[in-house]
Amino acid sequence: MKALRFTFIMIFILNINVYAQSFISPVGDFPPGKECKVVLVDGTEITGTFSSLFGSGGNINSLTIKDEEGNKHKYKAIDIHRFYVKMGFLAKLDATAEASSSLKEVFKTDFKEISKREYVIYEQALLPKKKDKYRLLQLVNPGFDSKIKVYHNPSGAESGGLGIGDLQLTGGEEKTYLVEIGDAKSILVKKKKYKNMIPELYGDCPELIKILGAEKIKFKNMAAHVYGYDQLCGSE
Repeated sequence: MKALRFTFIMIFILNINVYAQSFISPVGDFPPGKECKVVLVDGTEITGTFSSLFGSGGNINSLTIKDEEGNKHKYKAIDIHRFYVKMGFLAKLDATAEASSSLKEVFKTDFKEISKREYVIYEQALLPKKKDKYRLLQLVNPGFDSKIKVYHNPSGAESGGLGIGDLQLTGGEEKTYLVEIGDAKSILVKKKKYKNMIPELYGDCPELIKILGAEKIKFKNMAAHVYGYDQLCGSE
């Protein structure tokens, strides 16, 4: 069975121009009143509505939510494991569009999971700097993040594009991502350096390295590479 899966993933990645894989598109600012849920590092869960957030450079440092009884709770990023915000209609369309014509169409279960997704997910991550700084970053590879987590880099460069509200219509190609492997600090992955970072990102997955050896490495195909890693060498 694993040999069959390896062959299938190899066929997919080597035909990447036919099946263009994308991460979930990043969502912009969301207004107060959105349904949300906070999961703290100690496992406590609070459900309510989003009230406000504080951040710099697009990173979320802290946030305030109003619980179902109307009480306000403020938490710092260091105290939060995950933060879920309910998608608006346009953001949900965008996330589905980003996943279409992709590996998600081949692995139908994953595509359905994304098309039915109700929440945008933010997670606690350590920024790639010497001094430990915890921030909440949007996870852009939910569903295939068992070992490698890829986050939107809010302070990163992005190509131009046309957008309306939360919906990106054209362009907007990401040029950087923040990647977290295991419990280590996040790594800044840049488009122009991606090829040289393949060993650092996927070096412990010889099956994937073998596939990539037959492919011309392109940053735009990173989502397919991450998916292949998750399927071949991720947690069962």
